[in-house]
Amino acid sequence: MQFKQADFECPYCTLSKLDPLNPVVECLFVACLPKLDSYSLEFTSPSMISSNESLEIRCIRIDGSNNDVQTWPDIGKLTLNDTVLICFIPLANNVGLKKRKDQSVSISKPSVRFNNIVKIWGDLPGYPKERFRISDKPHFMGIYKVKRL
Repeated sequence: MQFKQADFECPYCTLSKLDPLNPVVECLFVACLPKLDSYSLEFTSPSMISSNESLEIRCIRIDGSNNDVQTWPDIGKLTLNDTVLICFIPLANNVGLKKRKDQSVSISKPSVRFNNIVKIWGDLPGYPKERFRISDKPHFMGIYKVKRL
């Protein structure tokens, strides 16, 4: 497969433009998650969040195809300050779906402190990996202050 130079867009730019209805006001944190594992990411909340703004966590899989689609890891969970925001339930091997339809995660203002720790866990108890479709592709994740239209 050959790519033209115009076909490539860096993951940072892709995440920023991922949702045109919620444009990015400020980037708080960006990280590459090289494999399915557990990570702790620390970020500082902005001091001012107006009523038409919120914080949003976005993630894309870097696999050479469909890099412009919101995609969380195949299995695991996302926590903010030890509160579970979302669990990623893997697709079973015998399911006809090709992939899940993932959404970005919005963080409400009351749950956000000045210093925050976001954790991504690469495992879920009760989901044996051999019975599910789980890829170990790298992901690119960002935490943004966005404007709600």
